[in-house]
Amino acid sequence: INVFGIIIFRKDVQMNNIINFLCLPDNDIEVTNIEIIGDTKYVYIRKILTPMFCPNCNYRMHSKGIRERSIRHPIFQDGYKLVLVVSVRRWECQNDNCDGYLVDSFSFFDKGKQLSNLTPFMVLDALKDLNRTAASVALQFHISDTLVHTYVLTYLDFKRLPMPRILSIDEVYLEFNKADRYCLVLIDFETGGIVDILPNRYGQTMENYFLSIPREERLKTEIIITDMYGPYLNLPNKYFNKARCIVDSFHVVSFLVRSINNYINEVQKRYQAIDNQKRKEKNIQNNTYNKTIKDSDEVKLLKSYRFFLLKNNDEIEYSSYRYFRKRFGAYLNTQELENKFMELDDNFKTIRDLKEEYISFNSEYFGRDEDEVRSKLEELINKYYESNIKIFIDFANHLKNFKEQIILSFKDFGVPVKDKEREDLHRRLSNGPMEGFNLKPKNLKRNSRGVDNFEYTRNRILWSEREDAHILAIPKSEKEVHTYTHKTRGPYNKNK
Repeated sequence: INVFGIIIFRKDVQMNNIINFLCLPDNDIEVTNIEIIGDTKYVYIRKILTPMFCPNCNYRMHSKGIRERSIRHPIFQDGYKLVLVVSVRRWECQNDNCDGYLVDSFSFFDKGKQLSNLTPFMVLDALKDLNRTAASVALQFHISDTLVHTYVLTYLDFKRLPMPRILSIDEVYLEFNKADRYCLVLIDFETGGIVDILPNRYGQTMENYFLSIPREERLKTEIIITDMYGPYLNLPNKYFNKARCIVDSFHVVSFLVRSINNYINEVQKRYQAIDNQKRKEKNIQNNTYNKTIKDSDEVKLLKSYRFFLLKNNDEIEYSSYRYFRKRFGAYLNTQELENKFMELDDNFKTIRDLKEEYISFNSEYFGRDEDEVRSKLEELINKYYESNIKIFIDFANHLKNFKEQIILSFKDFGVPVKDKEREDLHRRLSNGPMEGFNLKPKNLKRNSRGVDNFEYTRNRILWSEREDAHILAIPKSEKEVHTYTHKTRGPYNKNK
């Protein structure tokens, strides 16, 4: 039987052997009765009656009565509430000259508590799943979600990991409050471990944090993987003097794809304006007042088939088989659909070809000589300037502004792939793993209908993601967990 309540059942269990099933560590207790009332199971427990002697004078003590305590103990996850009805006996010394007084003590619950000592560990074990919310765990263990938050803050407090050789840095939108909307995440690229999470990405926050780290430790960081955010690119100048910044390929390609998507939106608005004009003319001719009109084929194509421009060509599954496309009322294969989409705007084919050139460059030049990468990149920049398409003129400016950081992203730093069978292959430095991780805090926020406590959220994420996560040997006190303002609550009317 482990500390998290995983129980192995045996046959022919007698009454007192139930103590083992309940994971109760006391050896001097016995079960006197079990009953089920409604959705609650009651197990009656008491100390085995033995002579008691005063710890002060060694006189025999006599009983002064019994008081029953109800302790909730959610060890069985069978839909029932489990309550341990514990008989607590009070003892008084028979020596008239001694004031000795004792109360039966039980190791499975603390004085003044209504929950067993096993409950916090079962709650924390359930919270290992980052998809679980405090409310769902509270419902499972028949406690309040406030108590779940308290357990996280009481038993968990994670320190940062040492600064890695290759540091990935990015923000994730969690919005704890109006001031702290983007928390800052630091990840060790080589191990995938979360170094730390900061409440925001403000310059003062980063300065206080990084300057608190010994300089010798910061000098061990050689590479910082980031996006094009200025304060991140300036980190080597301020705190990591031996590090170089890499603008990873993920963000560069994302910038281009986002620009193309915005261009498609503009084309779509142009066709929707034509549809609205047709609607107005139809209303005038038929003396009607229709506020909407059925989308034209052009608008349908722009809404549903923009992936012909946004996806890489080698990722599109082309089929020569003609399927009946109900929205167009015709049998069309993939190539015919693509041709219809490309005819919607004169620049679509050129945009696709120019985009594919950078995608090919991005995938084929990893690990090549730096001069070769620089030459090809400058060739692309000049070609984009000459295209006379605003998307690629802006993209060329983007590549030019971050040219050195982008070129560095093509260098092979000898980081092996995670597949043990292919140790000869190396990974390209990228913030892709960071972007994949960022989905988890966002899902936590969405499932929880928002988060407002940074310490709770940070502990939840690190408790779930760190492989060697441990609870505190000495839990925090109530004063450390709760901050009280000592302000009196204003009057209110319950009847309103």
